[in-house]
Amino acid sequence: MEAEHVKAFCEHLAVEGRQPRTITRKLAAIRSLFRFLQCAGVRPDNPALGVRPEEPASDPAPLTPQQIRSLLQLPERDSFTGARNRAILELLYGAGLRLDELLALNLSHLDLAGERLQVQRQSTPDTPSSVAPLGAPGTAALRDYLLQRAEVLVDREMTQVDAGALFVSARGRRLRPRTVQRIVERYLRVLDRSEGGWKHERARRRHGPGTLRAACERHLVDAGADAGLVAALLGRRSVRVAVAATVDSEDLVARYRKAHPRA
Repeated sequence: MEAEHVKAFCEHLAVEGRQPRTITRKLAAIRSLFRFLQCAGVRPDNPALGVRPEEPASDPAPLTPQQIRSLLQLPERDSFTGARNRAILELLYGAGLRLDELLALNLSHLDLAGERLQVQRQSTPDTPSSVAPLGAPGTAALRDYLLQRAEVLVDREMTQVDAGALFVSARGRRLRPRTVQRIVERYLRVLDRSEGGWKHERARRRHGPGTLRAACERHLVDAGADAGLVAALLGRRSVRVAVAATVDSEDLVARYRKAHPRA
């Protein structure tokens, strides 16, 4: 084993989404192993000594609208898991939801006819519930998922499932945060690999649900949405939120449809 092999191993861990601290610990273990082999006279050198894990970019480039379209096409549509995952991606980007807001959604929060949903905004205590517009693709993804959801849960005992929860597992339980994080990270890694990004970009460049929320914000701004509208849609705690929160929900939806790429 040579230094390039150790470096390639570190790059592989980064592509798999491992955190820098995890990679550093594994690298330290490799150094210790070869130090032991040196002391035992098995090997004269330590190939891991000169290897340092590369730090991810501190200011990653956001996903482009084309990359978002490619990402949203990755989940298969004819299975419960695929339909659910596509709906999750659509809401994280289309509505700019935080992870906790997504997981708190119930069936009663949906208004598919009006292409909107009620979001529990924990970050804005003055307006704990607000309207989040949905585009046509997001609404269609939810309809597809709800059909699959009904088929999966029809034979389940109602006492064994979280019947009111929107996003559930195949067993009917409300999804946990880490489950959704892994879902999003997996599709982002597939997207990076399809573009050859794994050769030169660290996994944290596009990491987790926050990546889609950040893309939503950037694309709204690029489309000319004013700061007050963006703050209201994303549930930001600021003076602008208080002003925008007084805007009629119909006006908010109309302005969203003019600015969001998935509207």
